[in-house]
Amino acid sequence: MFLQEVSARDYPVQFSKRIENNHVKCRLENVQPDGSIKPLSNLDGKTDIENLFFEDFNAPVEYFFRWESKYGPEEPLGFRIVKDSSGRHYLLEVKSIPNFKEVNKKLEEEFPPLLMSLKGLDSIADSTIRRYGKHNMAMYAKCQEEAPKRYRVETRTFRIGDRFAEALYNKFVNWIDRFDSKAEGPSVGYWATFRCVVDNEVWTLSLNDEFTADAVALSDLCREIIADAVAGRLDEAKYLERLGD
Repeated sequence: MFLQEVSARDYPVQFSKRIENNHVKCRLENVQPDGSIKPLSNLDGKTDIENLFFEDFNAPVEYFFRWESKYGPEEPLGFRIVKDSSGRHYLLEVKSIPNFKEVNKKLEEEFPPLLMSLKGLDSIADSTIRRYGKHNMAMYAKCQEEAPKRYRVETRTFRIGDRFAEALYNKFVNWIDRFDSKAEGPSVGYWATFRCVVDNEVWTLSLNDEFTADAVALSDLCREIIADAVAGRLDEAKYLERLGD
């Protein structure tokens, strides 16, 4: 598998940009009963929650959003653009996890961290601090392992026009291709992933908290699309104008 990954630790914006094969061919599960090889979508670049949202293949366009804190004002959101079963019409699949906060709260009750007061911290033995740290890391790992098993993903599907779907795809492709991490940007308190399929490649750009101004604008546009679709007021003409179509 061809993998190109770039991380920008010295730049104002923290990001990960991946270019990978869209399919992998040399895995046992690819082998069909007749001995032929069926290409398998390469999902290695997706986080656990992204795999819950987009688990079966890489769609032409995928967007994922979540707050830095799991107790943010809303649950993780996302969408992808796919074709319907006839292959003639585009669909917008909006994803969310309505029980996100409920699950996290329950897991913290089941795997509670040890809390240490900052008052008098200097008098606490190093061995105690290490014990607390080791315990809390173990509890965090348990929560991270268990949470995806309990999250309930809700999918709402909307039919969209060809022009809108293709304009959004072109926006993702051109923006990821030309992304400039050196540009100054604000701290926004959330993570976002933008993904698209280009020929036999899957392109992924993920940002964590610090965004460029154009990244904020694109993420805001994607979240508006989600909100408008769910509210039944998706105005494709408005978005086509903003996408430069």
